[in-house]
Amino acid sequence: MGMEWTARLAVGIDDIDAQHQELFRRVNGLVTAMGERRGREELAEVVAFLRAYVDVHFAAEARLMARSRYPGRAFHAAEHAHFRAQVEELAARIAAEGPESHHAVKLAGILCEWLRQHVLLTDRQLADHVRAEDLLDDGWRGGGEG
Repeated sequence: MGMEWTARLAVGIDDIDAQHQELFRRVNGLVTAMGERRGREELAEVVAFLRAYVDVHFAAEARLMARSRYPGRAFHAAEHAHFRAQVEELAARIAAEGPESHHAVKLAGILCEWLRQHVLLTDRQLADHVRAEDLLDDGWRGGGEG
């Protein structure tokens, strides 16, 4: 269920790619822990990371979308809001029920789907727009490989 970071996954904006790579690392850590029957123990750490991650990462992308006048901003922001709601809903369940294996499975599924759909498609479209607008030198580090 885990995913390996490859250059194919990079969107070409170093700051965003570095954040995505950290998310991949955390997802793979959770999947590994699940395989070792430690998924429940990893949940609190991963959920805490995700809550902080969405604040920092989504704010960075929101600034980039505003600065570049990205036409897909509303859709992109709606995807962010949906993901944030999924994380908060799962965090509330874990708080109410305690960390259970099925929560780890659910979280890993949410994260893998997010990586496949949002990072590979939606974030790539944003990065393509930023490059087309030639804004990588405007406070954003661009690179080709991640």
